[in-house]
Amino acid sequence: MIRTLLRLAVATGGCMVVGQEVGVSPMKVRLLEWREAVEKETRGLREQYGQVLAKAEKELAAKRAYGAAAEVRAERGSLGVAVGGGAGEGKPRPVADLSAGSGVTLLAEQAEASGGVVLSKRERDGKGILSGWVAAGSKVRWKLPAGMSGGGYEVELTFSGVEGSGGRIEVKEGYYRLGADVGAGSGWDELRTEVVGTLRVLADSPVLELSMAALKGGELFRLRSLRLIPVGTVP
Repeated sequence: MIRTLLRLAVATGGCMVVGQEVGVSPMKVRLLEWREAVEKETRGLREQYGQVLAKAEKELAAKRAYGAAAEVRAERGSLGVAVGGGAGEGKPRPVADLSAGSGVTLLAEQAEASGGVVLSKRERDGKGILSGWVAAGSKVRWKLPAGMSGGGYEVELTFSGVEGSGGRIEVKEGYYRLGADVGAGSGWDELRTEVVGTLRVLADSPVLELSMAALKGGELFRLRSLRLIPVGTVP
């Protein structure tokens, strides 16, 4: 419904300049004004819809329908409002302790690497990066924190790549595993963050492993971090 209203606003704005010699810049300003007006008028509806989606996400996660719950989370994130309209709207979720329900971030510096994968430092900021993903058996392992709850977790990677890089990875814990494709990037110095899928994790699972399953080009990627975000948690 919200997208329909936005399209209507843009269409109406266009109709108001038909037959008039209006420059591109004034027309863009007019369309932006219409968009802002519609977003302001629909904010209450979007917040209500966000509350409904948050409830649905928790219910799906409770039923272990983690894939569907992740889709609902993505839809909620596209609304552009915080659940309940609280402060921090539009800002990324901060990494917090596991008890806060916001997940756990596993950094390159914390990984045990093998199969040719090595830890190095980025020239831009000196942060750790895992490179050398070029051969079968390339993998890294992290120790998971004690007391980690079982359930579905979105797997979020922060990594870089170049044209022609990419391939397929496998992420697994003690029992469950997730296969996902990783695309090319725009440069080794350009980090990007991407959710690659949802993995079920057993309670108190001790280790998480990420390995290369297939390679497209010369190198899979260069990995900065992996974050596990609990599905069904409202940030």
